[in-house]
Amino acid sequence: MSWNTPLTGTQRWLLCSAILLLHIVPLLMADLPALDDYARQQLARNDWEELGRPLVVVVHMLFSFGTDAVNVYPLPLILVALIGAHALASLARHWFGLPTAAAVLVVLPLWLQPMFLQNLSYQYDGTSMALALVLSIWAIMLAGRWPARLLFGSLLVAMGAALYQPTVNVFAALCCIEVMRQVMDGQRLAKVCRYAVLRLGQLLAGCGLFYLSCAWMVLRGRAELIAIDGDWPATILRHLAATAEVLKLLVTPWIFWGGIALAMLAIAGLGRHIRSVWRQPRGVGERLGLLAFLLGPMALLVLCVPGVTLVLRDFDPNPRVLMALGAVLALVLHLAHDALSALPRLRLGVLVLATVVMLSMSFAYGRVLVWQKALLQAVTQSVAHDLSSLPARQYYLLDYWQDRLWLPAAKGTLRNLPVLEQINPNNFVMLPEMLPLAGLDQLHTFYQPPPLSREQVLAASPAAQIVRPLYEIHLVDDAAYVLFNVPAGEH
Repeated sequence: MSWNTPLTGTQRWLLCSAILLLHIVPLLMADLPALDDYARQQLARNDWEELGRPLVVVVHMLFSFGTDAVNVYPLPLILVALIGAHALASLARHWFGLPTAAAVLVVLPLWLQPMFLQNLSYQYDGTSMALALVLSIWAIMLAGRWPARLLFGSLLVAMGAALYQPTVNVFAALCCIEVMRQVMDGQRLAKVCRYAVLRLGQLLAGCGLFYLSCAWMVLRGRAELIAIDGDWPATILRHLAATAEVLKLLVTPWIFWGGIALAMLAIAGLGRHIRSVWRQPRGVGERLGLLAFLLGPMALLVLCVPGVTLVLRDFDPNPRVLMALGAVLALVLHLAHDALSALPRLRLGVLVLATVVMLSMSFAYGRVLVWQKALLQAVTQSVAHDLSSLPARQYYLLDYWQDRLWLPAAKGTLRNLPVLEQINPNNFVMLPEMLPLAGLDQLHTFYQPPPLSREQVLAASPAAQIVRPLYEIHLVDDAAYVLFNVPAGEH
């Protein structure tokens, strides 16, 4: 079979399904809950409406056959991976008409990009975040007359936001790519302008619909915007710099040189399109306008990576909000794909290599989660055993959060791939909610702040009842306080 043979719809879906399922295999093998997964699975909490995400409640009701959120992981993630594979396969056809295997690989970074691993790490939230990504892709591919596209596109954008708000950034990024593709396909300036207005209308209408229907649910203080004053530009620049610091962790020496080579191919592909536009038999004004629509969206695309979080007062560049990075990588691969159109075997090799790099990141991250799970289980069992030997009726844990991930078994991996530490949401040595896993069930103490601080505990009980390398336990009346002494992470 020729390297340029177009794939059928079934072949495209099978290829995408195989790669996406392979991508999540390390997470399934680790089977490590993340942060609030512990509390949710114990209490079957289904309270995402207070975060402005009511459709997440609906998703978990469907899987739980009730109003609570029963943990049925990994079934929802596997199903949404298959749905996501169909969406990506359809996007490949939308972009390339009759896509080959190489063309299908171009769209995969929307899911495979390394920062998305943090989203998928959540056994409850991962499914809804992935489904929100799928809705953004579907919104881009809507066909038909413009009123229907505007209506249904904005509805899909609003539904995606009701599952996970940062997916609005993904849709905005894909809109930028779509406008560029209009120019690449040789459309006239007037049509490109109308198309850009349609996409902007979908985005604004979708955000407006979400705001009107869901914004009132968000807890006060979680979505406050930065003040519009003289410091506003400097604040935005600081947020962009913080985002760049997170993304910089992706760059290892080998990835750097590979990225340089891929960027050169992308520039070559972009150069071909620039020459094609400039050689068109049209007026200078129209050609300049087309070049503006070809190059301008690239700057907007970069801003879409942090997206709406840039204007939030409590800005936190967590990897899980950087979902639009996948669209940036997809554009780079798209341009590289165009640059190597005359060399189909080399083109496929380059795209396979890029895909393998992203899959390798997933498997390395999965190993880190396995080692972390072993450490968490060991610490939890030790703490539970020691607490059971004391005459205490209430248990409190203090200072279990880590400034840097302390995981001796993963020292070499984290040194070579520092981004994995940033992706990992489990920056703790254990959580109070883990004690029920070892048989201690004191719900009234797990979900409220400890009544005493570390200093107050030491003042009331200077001598520890039990001393271990990672913690010591003090008794104050009928309460046991576990004071952790977590070593600083060194890679």
